[in-house]
Amino acid sequence: MSYSLFKPTINATGFDTEDFKRIKIGQWVSVFGAKGQYLGITRAGVVTINYNKAPDMKRQFTSNRPLREFAKLHGSK
Repeated sequence: MSYSLFKPTINATGFDTEDFKRIKIGQWVSVFGAKGQYLGITRAGVVTINYNKAPDMKRQFTSNRPLREFAKLHGSK
């Protein structure tokens, strides 16, 4: 049986916290055209996404690991 673990980028524009809870951590999402990886939701309801470098940015903000650790530290599973 052959299947792919990767899913296409999900357009998450207009998603609320409950919608994000149904997405797997690491899934690529697009919000208002900005693409990034979903890294979890904190206890306070903060949706953590590491966005890719945008054309108007000089470089990507950070790697996934520090942001994922932030989400886990604050209650993400």
